[in-house]
Amino acid sequence: MSYKNLADLKKLGNDYRFLLCADMYQLTMSAVYFAENRESEEVVFECFVRGIKTEVNNKGDFYYFSGEKVINKMMNKIKEIFLNDEQRNAFVESFLEMVIPKVTENKKNIVEKAVREKIKEEIKFDYRVLKENTLVTPLIPVFMFKGERWIGQLIETMITNIINGKTGYNTALKTGNLNQEEIIRFKNITLGIFDEELPDDEIFNKYAEKLEKRADEYKNSINEFGEITEAAFRRAPGFYAAYIASDIALKKEWLATSNTTLYFIEGKNILNKIGGSFAHSFVMGYKNEAEAFKKWLEYYPKSILLIDSYDVMSAVDTIINEKMDCSYVRIDSEPLDIYAKDVQRKFLNAGLKTKIYLSSDITPERIIEFKQNNIPFARIMAGTKYINCWEVEKINCGFVYKITVNSINGKINFPEKKATGKKNYPGYKYVIFGKNEVVMYYSNKNVNIKFGFDYMTEAEKISNVLRIERVK
Repeated sequence: MSYKNLADLKKLGNDYRFLLCADMYQLTMSAVYFAENRESEEVVFECFVRGIKTEVNNKGDFYYFSGEKVINKMMNKIKEIFLNDEQRNAFVESFLEMVIPKVTENKKNIVEKAVREKIKEEIKFDYRVLKENTLVTPLIPVFMFKGERWIGQLIETMITNIINGKTGYNTALKTGNLNQEEIIRFKNITLGIFDEELPDDEIFNKYAEKLEKRADEYKNSINEFGEITEAAFRRAPGFYAAYIASDIALKKEWLATSNTTLYFIEGKNILNKIGGSFAHSFVMGYKNEAEAFKKWLEYYPKSILLIDSYDVMSAVDTIINEKMDCSYVRIDSEPLDIYAKDVQRKFLNAGLKTKIYLSSDITPERIIEFKQNNIPFARIMAGTKYINCWEVEKINCGFVYKITVNSINGKINFPEKKATGKKNYPGYKYVIFGKNEVVMYYSNKNVNIKFGFDYMTEAEKISNVLRIERVK
């Protein structure tokens, strides 16, 4: 398999198309927001890391941030798109062509009308991104978005893709964790469409060969036992790497990918192979899980419900008690094996045939363990451990993108994820990087708190001492 047309991918960064290069669930969620008149609600999203991986930095509990220039370039381009009539109209048409086939028949006209009426010239948002080489410590945001819900949601994949790869490479480089050959290879693998240079064809073809082998390992591990889907874009070391991983997965007969970039290369006929469910932020955008699940099923009936935003077993009770008709429930938090058995037991006792869909850093070896231990599942999602195979783990940081300030019916709230091992600080943030410590002020009340970052000294002089203060 040869990848010599990376220049065609780079062209996606020249116009509106890059903004639609995402995980499909960001488009399907946005469609609901438009139809329900919730697209312009002000929210805050943050990109942060929950822990520092020793594979990336075995010399300290911090990363060296990278991606500032690229993110600034991307965010400025977003506003340019909507100020240009031709670009804005093209965006609308592509968005509708991608998402309308997923929407149930009696909601298609509602979604289309809302999208055409509500996407205007001015898109309101503010953002902050860390300065290059700033030390990153766990739970401190490196990127903050404040503005319209649909835009904040739509940029998730591209933001995390940029930050994961570039910060991982920068950290491994500065800590001496790479040999000369790896420096060249990883620099190419972490390139994206907003970088000036293109990756080297030979380096990418060698990376593709490793991904082919890895894709075969996944497919062989699951065999005829179930289905496997690919969702590596957000965790990929770069944009081009994400594309070839998705392309290879489909060519190796994986069921589907979440990566919408393929639409701009393959055309609309590939849309039946691009899918997904929704993010935790969708659930957190409603008063409770029952309301969120019901709203989702109005637009995407008999689809997939993500059930680990708060409490897995409570979510299952909600589905059973409310008699919700969904095809799968997806579990993305550990312990997957215990949850899978308990969830299946509840569904069987209730007489439901709802299937189990597992994700969360799953490897081929773990799939084999699931089968050996009779862990029930019908579908597996692979991403992080697929694309960051072998030595690429040296630059896999693990940044996530979460909603921390929400609006529901005009009222501000401060969502906090409750799933095992997935802590975050809700509310508005203001971070000061000082000579001896990093201080994060945060509030989960609607108070007048500054938004963003401040620097008392050069980033290289900042220690990794962390102090978090809540504003009462």
